[in-house]
Amino acid sequence: MGGNTIYAGGWFARMQGWPRKSLAAIDAATGQTREWDASGDGVVDAIAVMDGTIYAGGLFRSLGGQSRRDLAAIDAQTGLATIWSPTLGPGAGGDYSDVRALQLLDGVLYVGGFFGSMNGTIRNYLGALNAATGDVLTDWDPNPDGAIWAIASGPQRVYAAGGYERMKEMPVGSIASLSAASAPRPRIAPGTVLVSPNPVVPSSTLSFALIRPGLASLAVYDIQGRRVATLLHDSPMSAGEHTVALGADSWAAGCYVAKLEVDGRTSTRKLVVVR
Repeated sequence: MGGNTIYAGGWFARMQGWPRKSLAAIDAATGQTREWDASGDGVVDAIAVMDGTIYAGGLFRSLGGQSRRDLAAIDAQTGLATIWSPTLGPGAGGDYSDVRALQLLDGVLYVGGFFGSMNGTIRNYLGALNAATGDVLTDWDPNPDGAIWAIASGPQRVYAAGGYERMKEMPVGSIASLSAASAPRPRIAPGTVLVSPNPVVPSSTLSFALIRPGLASLAVYDIQGRRVATLLHDSPMSAGEHTVALGADSWAAGCYVAKLEVDGRTSTRKLVVVR
């Protein structure tokens, strides 16, 4: 669930009469299907939500209008797949991969299912990715000897259940408690906006990265949707990382939303002003 929206995944072709394949968004208050459409060509078995991104795992070859194998990140506003695209390799004893469980904790996306590698790095059935960049966290490798069906998390802990007998070469049965991976250092995924520090102080900044030159617009809105600051407007920007100063001295305490628009794509980030 993200905000007032429930994301539903599975193996279906319609949702309340609307054409929706594998993934749909439902209004949590009314139960009505939203116009948001990230239709895929297979089954979505797992969903995790962080800020404006919906992570989906399953057994598919396309999702959100792009070629994606079993794992994708979908923009919560457009329903289109983002550039985030880790690659999974087949698992032991089979020539296919699938994802059955996803869990987010402190900027880390834990992925479980039936696979043998992530981005070319050996990871049997369970691995951890930087949720922003898709990079494999190399210092976290539980290495179960069977598939993972469910993942949950608690303070600094990750719990994995599935059809395995050993974890880290230790006999543990079908459920194990693991130390969480070290949270990744903040990096800016292309097309997203970050606020640092947040809650906002007078010296806060908004940062974003572009994979190619383009025109960027950056503004901040209050919770009523009123624009309170325009930082960039169709400004030509080079590829790479950019930082814009944020002056919030005169703003009332409360929640705001920073909105970045680049080449027709939009990214948002919540920020808080305290006094």
